[in-house]
Amino acid sequence: MKQFKLASVTALFLFLITAPLMASASFSGPTGLVTIPTAEAVKYKELELSYDYALAKEPTDDLWRYRCNLGVFKSVEIGVVGGNEPKEGMFLNIKYYLTAQEDRLPLSLALGLKNLSSKDNSSLYMVASKKLRRDFNGHFGFEALFTETAVTPVMMGGFDYMLDENLRIMADVNGDEKQYYLNAAVEYFISNSLSLRAGGLDLTNANQAVQARYTVGLSYHKFL
Repeated sequence: MKQFKLASVTALFLFLITAPLMASASFSGPTGLVTIPTAEAVKYKELELSYDYALAKEPTDDLWRYRCNLGVFKSVEIGVVGGNEPKEGMFLNIKYYLTAQEDRLPLSLALGLKNLSSKDNSSLYMVASKKLRRDFNGHFGFEALFTETAVTPVMMGGFDYMLDENLRIMADVNGDEKQYYLNAAVEYFISNSLSLRAGGLDLTNANQAVQARYTVGLSYHKFL
């Protein structure tokens, strides 16, 4: 019995160390949690393609988005995001990240630009990601949203937790001093290259004009 327990603990420990988690795109485009970017990214020469559909109470408020992220250098992720919102078209995202690999529970930092060339939806963000346990990660950062008339500071944070080798739960919150949006999702890893996600956007209905949206999507990874 003791040998069985020892073998089980050893297997779990090895999984938590070696499990090849994929960095999936957030709904906003860059790799991250539900809606916010994190300091994690796709690996060098790794391509990620993803698509999500968000159903609202009124069909006219439904959202759909596609994203493509590529590790072009060892510390740089470049991607594009498009869909029915924002309506200006497809935009470019860039993320530069660094990780303290020598630590047992590493800290990662990232600086990024979202929605380049957009008139009223571009932003600059800085985020830190810390592995608090082998199966639990915390994320916290700031974002500056640029419009033609103002710059709005936004706080963001969240976590992701591996329930087992195939299932991850995640949640994040973001907003300014007036409104904060709570989002949550689960991600199921079908294989090393494919995962499915389902979740909810603005679960506390901070935006009174639109009720909470519920999302479903998939993410595909391939090394070039």
